Amino acid sequence: MSGRPIMIVVAHSSASQGAEAPLHEDGSQGIAEYAVSLRASLAAFGDLAGDFPCMLYDAGPHPASEYDDLKIEAVNDVRPRLAVEIHCNASTNDEATFAEVLHRAGSVHGAAAAWAVSNALGDGYRQGLHKAWRSRGARANTVEKDRHLLFFLERTHAPAIIVEGAFISNVEQAAWLASEGGAEAYGLLVAEGIRRWIDGR
Repeated sequence: MSGRPIMIVVAHSSASQGAEAPLHEDGSQGIAEYAVSLRASLAAFGDLAGDFPCMLYDAGPHPASEYDDLKIEAVNDVRPRLAVEIHCNASTNDEATFAEVLHRAGSVHGAAAAWAVSNALGDGYRQGLHKAWRSRGARANTVEKDRHLLFFLERTHAPAIIVEGAFISNVEQAAWLASEGGAEAYGLLVAEGIRRWIDGR
């Protein structure tokens, strides 16, 4: 295979694991965003790699102050066809369940990829066991407080998207992500969206 790769980027790092889900009655943490992203990213990469040039990037054991720069440098060195960072959402509203995908404002390819992935997530949830879960689509990220999102979307020199496919702060969604095969199923829905974008669907 030749051509610019699809680059799957693992969110956060093993040293700075992002949001965590309290799944247990004793209050202990159930699963961290980094672990979900790693499992989902591996699944997406494995699904796509047989058909398209692909790369998987994990920043390694670096704190948040360093891993943003490392990810951006890696993407800019490769200049992929599309860079995809898989996250979990989090909210003080523990009933929030929607999926959404972020892209850089003015990026035509990024917007198209974001819509394809968001639609695949919505379709996958409706067709599976999670009929109440919805995707509210794609949007350009303009939220100043989400600095790591702005860094990844604004400083990478390639079409880039950030997938927020499920809420780790929602007990039902967190339990699904932590279950055997849950995060992998999430990653496969992301891969389906990338395929739709590549195929022009």
